[in-house]
Amino acid sequence: MGRVLERGRELLRRWWLPALGFLAGGLAALHPLSRAIDYPLSLIGCVVLSLAGAVCGALTEPGDGTGTLRDFYSPGLRMVQAVAALLVIPALSSQLSGRPCEPLYGLVFMLVGPLASGLCGVAAGLVSRALLKGPVASLVAAVLLVALSPLLAVGEFFWTPCVRFYGTYFGLYHGAIYDEAVFVEWPYVWLRLWDAAGVGAALLALEARRRQRGVKYAAAGLLCLFSLLAVLGPRLGFIASSAPLEEALSERLAGEHVVVRFAPGGRAAEVAPLMLEDLEFRYRQIQVQLGLDESVCVTAWLYENERQKARLMGAGRTSIAKPWQGQLHVHELQPGAGVLAHELAHVMLAPVSGSVLGLPSGAFGLPRPGLMEGAAVSVERGGDRMTTHQWARAMREVGFLPDVARILDGLGFWGESAQRAYTACGSFVRYLLETRGPGEFLKVYGGAEFEDAYGLPPEDLVAEWNRFLDAVPLSDGDLELARLVFSRPPVFGRVCPYAGGRCIERAVRAVQQKDPQQVLQIAGQAMAMTRKDLQTGLKLVRLLFTVGSADGGLKVADLVAGALPPDAGVAASAAVELARADAYWLRGDGETAAALYQRLAEGPAGTWLAAPLRLRLLLAGRALDEEVVPLLLDACPGKDALERATAVLSSRKSGLPERFKAAAVLARRPSSMVEAETELQSLVPRLSAEPTLAIEAGLLRLRLLCLTDRTAQADKLARSLIEGTLTPAQREEALDWQERAGWKRAR
Repeated sequence: MGRVLERGRELLRRWWLPALGFLAGGLAALHPLSRAIDYPLSLIGCVVLSLAGAVCGALTEPGDGTGTLRDFYSPGLRMVQAVAALLVIPALSSQLSGRPCEPLYGLVFMLVGPLASGLCGVAAGLVSRALLKGPVASLVAAVLLVALSPLLAVGEFFWTPCVRFYGTYFGLYHGAIYDEAVFVEWPYVWLRLWDAAGVGAALLALEARRRQRGVKYAAAGLLCLFSLLAVLGPRLGFIASSAPLEEALSERLAGEHVVVRFAPGGRAAEVAPLMLEDLEFRYRQIQVQLGLDESVCVTAWLYENERQKARLMGAGRTSIAKPWQGQLHVHELQPGAGVLAHELAHVMLAPVSGSVLGLPSGAFGLPRPGLMEGAAVSVERGGDRMTTHQWARAMREVGFLPDVARILDGLGFWGESAQRAYTACGSFVRYLLETRGPGEFLKVYGGAEFEDAYGLPPEDLVAEWNRFLDAVPLSDGDLELARLVFSRPPVFGRVCPYAGGRCIERAVRAVQQKDPQQVLQIAGQAMAMTRKDLQTGLKLVRLLFTVGSADGGLKVADLVAGALPPDAGVAASAAVELARADAYWLRGDGETAAALYQRLAEGPAGTWLAAPLRLRLLLAGRALDEEVVPLLLDACPGKDALERATAVLSSRKSGLPERFKAAAVLARRPSSMVEAETELQSLVPRLSAEPTLAIEAGLLRLRLLCLTDRTAQADKLARSLIEGTLTPAQREEALDWQERAGWKRAR
C-alpha cells in the first residue's frame, strides 16, 4: 500500500501540471470564443499556467546546487507538456465543430503566450525558493509576484492613454473588445526577449553562486540587455507610455473647452479646425441636454487612421474615451460624426460619477456599463435612416431587444451584441431625459439607485419606455433593416471573430499594395473560417471592388448568398444582391446590373435603399466612362476618388446624378467643401424630379454651409427642408445643423 501511495505521489508530482493544462483547455472549450486555438485561449492559458509555473518552480527540490539551470529543466519540460495538453481539447472541438479558425497562427499565440508566461512563472518560483527559506514562504512569494503583476498594467491603464498592455505573466491584453484584428506584433516579441533576458540573468546569477567560471559575466550581460530593453520599452511598444503619442501627435489647437492634438501635415491637420469647432458645439449641446454645470477640460487626440491609433494607444477601429484623464481618442475625421458626441459625453459626465475613473458605479463599486454607454448614445443622432427610438422599436419588433433593466448594471451588458446593447440603453436613457429631465438621471449616474432617484424600480421605467416605443412610427422596410443590423451575435458568440478580423486587416493592407489576387485569396480564407459571415463577406466584397476585382467581388458575394439561412431576412438578401449588382456594373455589364437594381427597387428593400438605388438606376443604363463607375460605387482610394470627382465636375458631358455623387465625394475634404457646396446649390433645383436625391443633396449642402461659416444661408435652407417631407431621422439631422448655425452666429 505504501508503495502504491508513493507511486501515486510521484505520478501526481510529475503530471499535475500537464493535467492542469488539460483541464484548463477542457473548460475553455465550453465557451465558443475560447474553443479555437486563438488569442482568447492564449489569454486564459497565460493566467493559468503562469500561476501554476510559479507553484511548480517554488516546490521543485534543489538538485546539485541551489537554484541552478539544471533545476529549471524538469519544470520547464513539464510546462511544455502543459501547453501541449492545453491545446488538445480545443483542437479536437474546433475540428469537430468545423471551426478551426487559424490553428497555425493560434500556435504562435500559444508560444509567445502561455508557454513563455508559464516558463517565466517557473523562473519566479525557482528564484523565490533560492532566496527565501522554507517552501511555504517561497510558494507564497512566487504566487504573489505572479498574481499581483497585472497591477503594473492597471497603473499603465490609469496613467497613460493606452488600452493595450503587455505583461510577463498575462501576455497580451488586447483592451479594445470590439477590435477583432488581434495579431502577434513586434511589441509582443520584444516583451518576450526582455523576459528571456531577465529570466536568463536571474538563473545565471543563481548559478554563479556555485562559482562557475564565466557564468557571472553571462548573467551581467543578460542583465544589461534586460535593462536596455526596459529603457527602450516605451519606444518598442511593450511598455505603455504617453511619450510616443505626444511626439507623433505634436500639433495642437485650443478652444474654450477642448484641445485637439494631431500630427503635423497629415489628413488630421487639414480637418483639425473643423473638428475643434464641432467638439466645442457638441460640448455646449451636451451641457444643455444633460444639465451639466461643471466645466471639464477635454483633449481630443485625432489620428490619421486606425493603424496609427492602434500603434500609439492600442485601440484600432474602436474610438474610446478616458474620462478620468479628460481624453478622447478618435480616428473618424468627419465633423458631425456621432462618435464625437458619444466619446465627449463620457468625459463630460466624469465629475458626476464620483468615481476615480469617472465611470458610473453602483453597489460595491460594480460598473454600470449600460448606464454609461446609454448616456453617451442618448446624445447622438440615430443616423441617416432612423432615430435612436426608431432603431430601438424596430429591434424590439424583430425580437432582438435585450432586457434593458438587466444590462444597465453589471457585466451582462457585454454579453449582448454591441449594436443591441448600445441602442437599447441609449433609447431608454434618452426617453428618461426627454420625459423627466436630466436631474434624476444625473443622480443615478452618480451612484443612486433608480428607485431612490425616480421613485420607481428600473423594471417599471423600462415598461413605461416600451409603451412609449409603441407610438414610434416605423415602416416594413425599417423592420427588415433592423433585422439585418441587429442579427449579428456579439463577439463572444461568433465563429472565429479574431481570425475574420485579421483577414479583413490583411485585405486592407493588400488593397494598399494594389494586389487583387492577394485580396481574393484572403477573402476565401475569411469565408471558410467564419462560415461565410455576412458582414465580413460584404466588407471583403467592397475591398475587392477597391482593387478593381469585380469578378472576385462577385465570387465572394455568391459565396455569402449561398450561405444565407432561410430566416436571414429580406434585408440580408438585399444587401448581398446589391453587392452582386455592383459587381456586374463594375465589370461592365450595366444591363444586368440595372435589372438587379430595378428588382431591388420594386421589392421590400426599395424603401431603405431608396437613395443609393435611385442613383444607380439613373446611371447603370447609361454609357459612362469606365473610370466613373468606381467613383459612383465608392470603390476608389481617397486621392484617386478626389481626382475622379474633380474630373466629373469639369466635364461638360456629366449628367446630374454623377455630378451629385462627385460633389458628395469632394465634400469630404475641407479644401474642396466650398466647391462642393457651389455645385450642390446649382444641382438641388434641377433634381426636383428626383425628390429622394434632392433631399439628400439638400442635407449635404446644409452641412457644408455650416462648416464653411455661411450660417444665414444654412438657417434658411434648414427651415426650407424642415417644412418639406423628411423622415424623422432626416428632420433630426436638419434640426441639429440648424442649431449649430444658430450657435455659430451667437459666438
